[in-house]
Amino acid sequence: FNRGEMFAVDLDTMRPERIPLPPDSFTLNMWNLVTPPERMYEVFKGWLYVSSDSELKRYSLKEKKWETLPTPVQGHGRISVIGDRMFFSTEDSILEIKSDGKAADILASVRRRPAMTVLDQLTSSLNFAPIIEGREGSIITYVAGQFYELRPAAKDWTPLATLPDGGNLSRAVFDEGLVLSSSQPWQVEGLVKTLTED
Repeated sequence: FNRGEMFAVDLDTMRPERIPLPPDSFTLNMWNLVTPPERMYEVFKGWLYVSSDSELKRYSLKEKKWETLPTPVQGHGRISVIGDRMFFSTEDSILEIKSDGKAADILASVRRRPAMTVLDQLTSSLNFAPIIEGREGSIITYVAGQFYELRPAAKDWTPLATLPDGGNLSRAVFDEGLVLSSSQPWQVEGLVKTLTED
């Protein structure tokens, strides 16, 4: 899928602004169009960031033009913004995109050898790991039934709680947290965990 538009809406005037996707170099994730939505785009510091196949692209809301970032990714990814930080989760990695958008720190990668974090040592996919806000500036992710925390300035993730049968739970990710369900994310009767606090 590489044809279409995105829209920015001024919430004061409700006037829409069309943002055309460049058809010669843009591939959206069709999976996101037919299942509960994952965040494949994010507005951050005056830019619209969008996941394209094996690329991260951004659109300047001021200059009205696209650019492709040199971020080393494979396939599509989930974009998360927490405070003043932006993260990009793929099937096999977790990256933190630096403030200029043109560099990234690898926080985890199952392809990295030698392994440098506990998540690098996993033999399974990271499965587009959600990133949510933790305490005192930390971030928390959830992979294969296990929560992990990365504290500020830490070099490795710390394992937290493990959920029974957690590897079979569906996920729904929101700006304020994560909902895990024993059935589909939109079926509240299957709710097993909400990891948010006011």
